[in-house]
Amino acid sequence: MASNQPKAAKAKPEQPLVIVTGVSGSIGAAVARALAADYHVVGLDREGIDPNAEDCFEFDLTSDESMAEAFDDIRNRYGKDIASVVHLAAYFAAPWRVRASSSPGCC
Repeated sequence: MASNQPKAAKAKPEQPLVIVTGVSGSIGAAVARALAADYHVVGLDREGIDPNAEDCFEFDLTSDESMAEAFDDIRNRYGKDIASVVHLAAYFAAPWRVRASSSPGCC
């Protein structure tokens, strides 16, 4: 994954800052649009975003280094006051498996 390019410092937004992970997905994009009237929305996603978009940052949920870099970039650009994080990014390490069980209500 390409690292985030440093973005110029920006004045603290007048609206409360909300971070939406998974912003390039259909649910994340819809949530970001719905919040945009009342909040300054910053999007995070692994891929599918324009890396030059002003308020979007690439990050990899599976990498501590990538997460730290993305949040450092956000803090440097917008300050450290975050009203909320809407976490819609997902990572699945292995396929789901269902175990048979002889006990009712137990898996």
